[in-house]
Amino acid sequence: MNMVKILSDSTCDLSAREAEQLGVTIIPMSISFGDDVYLQGVNLSTDEFYEKLSKSQISPTTAQLTPYDLEMIYREETADGSEVVAIHLSSVLSGTYNSAALAASEVNGVYPVDSLNATFGIAILVRAATKLRDRGKSAAEIAEELTVLSKRVRLYAHIPSLKYLVRGGRVSAAAGVIGGVLNICPIIGVRDGAVVTLGKARGKAAACREIARLAGMDEIDPEYGVAFAHAKDRQALAELKTHLEPLISGHKESAEIEVGPVIGTHTGSGAAGIVFIAKP
Repeated sequence: MNMVKILSDSTCDLSAREAEQLGVTIIPMSISFGDDVYLQGVNLSTDEFYEKLSKSQISPTTAQLTPYDLEMIYREETADGSEVVAIHLSSVLSGTYNSAALAASEVNGVYPVDSLNATFGIAILVRAATKLRDRGKSAAEIAEELTVLSKRVRLYAHIPSLKYLVRGGRVSAAAGVIGGVLNICPIIGVRDGAVVTLGKARGKAAACREIARLAGMDEIDPEYGVAFAHAKDRQALAELKTHLEPLISGHKESAEIEVGPVIGTHTGSGAAGIVFIAKP
């Protein structure tokens, strides 16, 4: 049986250390502040991103990976006879998966997966992929299983301010002003591959309670455990975990993820969330 390699683009927000431990190759994506272009995790760290975001008067933009970019990477990874499972950012949020599908049609042994997720929602699928790989599953079998699991991912997070959603054009400036005055914390999630607003709460504690309520609507599949993420705010995550304790008690916790540039562009610092795969 051919060796199977797991690839993901950098929107999965796995740290370089964890990617190495898992045996996962990360494909960096670009992010631009005006005319300045950076590669995530190469010449722009997460800390540097949030510092630039707080100081910049313009919203950063990200660029999808092109079919040519991915074809070259896929050819390199399969040159030794390996098969590849490539897990990419939701096709609803980026054209990268479509680029991956086009590139894979030119390279034998490559199986692209539409994660239907972002950031730590992708990360939990990447971890699931490595478990399947280590059990000896083929690339085709892993891709098929991930496609099923992607629809069962449940991601919930709160963000402290509407500021960056206003800057990115996701909500009106008037709503942003009102939200700031009323101490509104939007609650976001992923539905059908899109990042959506699931509700709003007055203050962080109320937001944590609402996330606990939403998360409690599904039963966590113990096979995959739970994972957490924060946007440069470990204290916010610690508070969220306190509210989620009855729900997550007894479940294995995966490593924490720090939300990177793609979602961080819209949340700013201070976000915190949970992700898990629900039982079918």
